[in-house]
Amino acid sequence: MAEEVSPSPLPRPQPESQPRSRSNQSQPRNQPTSNPNHPQADPVFPTMDLFRATIARLEKAKKAGTWVPPMMGAGLAYDLTPAPEFISMGIFIDLNQPQPGEKPQPPKNKEHASTILPVLCMKLAKATELFYHTMPDHEMRDCLPKYAKTWGYLYRFFSRKIHEHVSAVSRATLDRGFQLTCTIVAGAMQNGGFYEMMNQSNEVQRALVINGLFKPRHMWYLFRDQFKAVSFPFIFHNGEKTPISRIRAGKAIIKANYLDVPYHGHARGIVKSLRRLSASPDFKDMVRRQSGGGDKGGGKKGTRAKKRKEKEDGHGIAKRSK
Repeated sequence: MAEEVSPSPLPRPQPESQPRSRSNQSQPRNQPTSNPNHPQADPVFPTMDLFRATIARLEKAKKAGTWVPPMMGAGLAYDLTPAPEFISMGIFIDLNQPQPGEKPQPPKNKEHASTILPVLCMKLAKATELFYHTMPDHEMRDCLPKYAKTWGYLYRFFSRKIHEHVSAVSRATLDRGFQLTCTIVAGAMQNGGFYEMMNQSNEVQRALVINGLFKPRHMWYLFRDQFKAVSFPFIFHNGEKTPISRIRAGKAIIKANYLDVPYHGHARGIVKSLRRLSASPDFKDMVRRQSGGGDKGGGKKGTRAKKRKEKEDGHGIAKRSK
């Protein structure tokens, strides 16, 4: 059953706060520094009639099935009070590297080399997408299978498969972002203060209001594919929030913003080292299965288990956003 988001009191940012410049990244989180030269923005809703029309349009789109309130119950199941164990992603990056003197070969499917992208590689690709919202060339080698690390046919073949996988993860994330934004904004518009807050002349004040509407369960839903690889509880324990960028309209612009976010604002200051991420406990389970001989590419039982896991973890990611 879809979770309806009920209106909640809107966060009210401090008056006279202005956007942070990139030269002032040492300032406290969500406390923009004063900038008297910052241009004043036009109102989001110039009239109350336009505001009401927007509410009506959202409701009409909901009835037509254009957006559906997402199910976020699984995100509420996590206990975010204690700090969970840190499992370094570096452990699994090292497992995916050939050892000195080793000449790894791709597993075989009968007499032919397997062309299936290993689950470990898909998880590392998901974690990379969370950092960059794409797959940069300099991160590709860590995500490739250990038998495809050197330039050649296998390198090109599996690079293409990883790019395809990451693109599917990004598309699914953007689709969920649309569903989530419609749900949260539709609920917030029922609150009497939302009209005034969105008509402030300072765009950063508006962004802080929207930012305050997002809770950890929303972030779990939005990045749930990536959180198959990265530890959600480790990032969000004690209610830590993730800042968002300015919101602009249009799917093409939203996609451009999604790709741009890792290089601006708070996200720009994050050291993007895959090894410093906290890995999901699923990584341990996967390694345990592989070390037990159930996922080595040979035998009917191992093949069935592999196909079942790959279907669950990689294929058809963006078919449904709920």
